[in-house]
Amino acid sequence: MDKQIIIFSGMPASGKDKLTEYLCSANSKLVAFKKYRSIRTGDTPKNTYYNISTEAFEEMIKNNKFLQYHMRYGRYYGIAEDTMLSYLDSDMYPIIHIGRIDNYYAFTERMAIFEKKYGMKIKVHHILLWETIETLKERIKLRDKTEPEITRRTDAMLEEFNDNIDLLKHNKRPYSYIIKNTDLSVTYNKIINILDGAVMCDNGYNEFILYLNSIQRGEIR
Repeated sequence: MDKQIIIFSGMPASGKDKLTEYLCSANSKLVAFKKYRSIRTGDTPKNTYYNISTEAFEEMIKNNKFLQYHMRYGRYYGIAEDTMLSYLDSDMYPIIHIGRIDNYYAFTERMAIFEKKYGMKIKVHHILLWETIETLKERIKLRDKTEPEITRRTDAMLEEFNDNIDLLKHNKRPYSYIIKNTDLSVTYNKIINILDGAVMCDNGYNEFILYLNSIQRGEIR
């Protein structure tokens, strides 16, 4: 069987972390991809990342260690080639949170080189998770306790909706599937069906495009 990777894109509070945890606990073949993260003085290291200094991260960039990296919220985040290789060699299906669409394009360019280098054929399922602006705002308020954090994540959420509106204007469709992540168990079943090769008659684009159009018409703010 071909190697498989799941990439989750999605606005803040679209449920990427919770869904990933649910998937990995329910299916032993799935694993949350552990990225590298730069930390600053006063940061609390997170065990879901390889936490290294900014200087060490930039040294890895210099030595071409990343399939993709970016900076967000003042920190670097990176997908290391050797980490990817270890998962795929173990026949695991890594789940990666890719962030904004530019990060995805950079990743796919490097993955083409990776496949050739290691003689692998890899199926990439790029899935956008979304919910309505109103629902996402409520989730952000419940999760983030300080006003600056709420504002920062709300602004990032709105910016990503605008990214998708821009994709639509240019007739770009980078996602394999778009899933409105309202019910965790329903979303889980959809993703397992995707991995099992089930034919999906609805890739989720129509509903999402209708919602983006309503944003552009000013019906949703």
